[in-house]
Amino acid sequence: MAPLVLLTSWPFVAFLANNLDQTLRSREVVLPWAAMLAVAVASTLALSLLLHKQPLARIAIVIGVLSAVFFSFGSVAHLLILAGIEFGTTWLGVWLIVFVAAGWVSWVLAQRPSAGFVMTVVGLALIAWPTMQIIANSGGTLEPRADLSSVGKTVTNRTSETKQHNVYWFLLDGYARDDSLARYFNHDNQPFLDFLTARGFQIAHSAFANYDNTTLSLTSTLNITYRQLPNGDPPNSAEQISTLSGFNPVVRGFDALGYRYFHAPYAGAAKTQCGGSEDRCIHARPSGDVPLNEVQISLLKLTPLFRISRRILPGAFRYDHIFVEDVMAAISPTESSPFFLFAHILSPHAPPRFAPDCTRLKGVISAVDIGEGVYDPIQFRTDTVCTNRSLEDAVTQVLANDDTDPIIILQGDHGFKFRLPGEAPITPEGVTLGEEPARRLATLNALRLPATCQTQFHDALSPVNTFRLVFACLKGQMAALLPDRHFLRQRGANGGLVEVDPVAPEPPTGG
Repeated sequence: MAPLVLLTSWPFVAFLANNLDQTLRSREVVLPWAAMLAVAVASTLALSLLLHKQPLARIAIVIGVLSAVFFSFGSVAHLLILAGIEFGTTWLGVWLIVFVAAGWVSWVLAQRPSAGFVMTVVGLALIAWPTMQIIANSGGTLEPRADLSSVGKTVTNRTSETKQHNVYWFLLDGYARDDSLARYFNHDNQPFLDFLTARGFQIAHSAFANYDNTTLSLTSTLNITYRQLPNGDPPNSAEQISTLSGFNPVVRGFDALGYRYFHAPYAGAAKTQCGGSEDRCIHARPSGDVPLNEVQISLLKLTPLFRISRRILPGAFRYDHIFVEDVMAAISPTESSPFFLFAHILSPHAPPRFAPDCTRLKGVISAVDIGEGVYDPIQFRTDTVCTNRSLEDAVTQVLANDDTDPIIILQGDHGFKFRLPGEAPITPEGVTLGEEPARRLATLNALRLPATCQTQFHDALSPVNTFRLVFACLKGQMAALLPDRHFLRQRGANGGLVEVDPVAPEPPTGG
């Protein structure tokens, strides 16, 4: 049975290794892995009863091969796309031919005496490299965590009777800065910024994210220090998951000040799920019958099941991205203070969530990670506009109901790296050249602070300094801000960091 176990396990081990940069929780993969193994073993035993004249080992080899090939649909589709074939029915047909051929060849070869040994060696060889990648990643060294006692210098004129401010942090994934929205998406975001300014917000018009990906950006904000520097080891994946799930210096800092913690993850995400440290976990409003998360979608897309199920059962699956309205509905106007809310809103990041009239799109549209692929700029603009409307309603609601002079943070975690229609693919070397650093890093950063703290805000404030400023404000201190630094990954998770000094391109002239 060794070939069966090894071959059935290979797609899952390879998936884990290929997604190390996605900060996966192992259980998200282990559970479907165990289910697939159970199905493979049960199928082998059932067939051995039906084909009682055939050796169990032969049947196990065939089922193992078919289990591995079952997850080849994504690779087959990718190769056909590269060849210019973009019809899903053709992908299914070619994959079915490969699947049947693999079953027939393995059936013929499995009758040889050495087949069991050979397939065991093949299975071990397939699993060896991804296993080494996983082990190497799990052994990364950790950067020292920041000490909250060092975020500011005490100011002596603070009064102990000062009311504690509720803190609302809306992390808006991939929200581009206003100049990027104008240049690349033909969208004027000034009316939204004017709305915020009129309600006490300060806008960091020259803000750049510290990193061009969510995990490093967000964990650095939550640790109030840079989580990875050039020539340094990447942070340990388990540590990153813990940080994103609420076990971090920011949450501990609020807890020490007597704050309750409300955590609103963007639903079926592999990253910012509730981890148990929160006083309240805020969930998305369901939009379908069968819940899926981004890991399950990615696994399903390796098989033909995702495409087939969407045709047969449209709208049955849901991918419950949380919306701003879901978060606000969970917070009562009479909520006892003080509290700290962290809401990770995936908008305006792909996939699409809004129709042009700002109604919610239902069901699974596509997976979250589009990487360097082409994305529709009209859809990105739509999601930005609709997210703005939701935020305007939320800010209005907060200011009407919250009498603590609340601190409100509206912040992106990075810019955008997807290609626009007609743009050539970017090379690793091109990531740090020309306008590319600015488009990947220029992001929204808007804070509403009490009047006594507003002088510490500056126009280029980056996310890593957000809570250095907030905690200093709450404690009546001057913030000890870090230098605002910015990093890109030229080769994704497998490459190191390059420090850049992004410069926004000049606005287009004329018209």
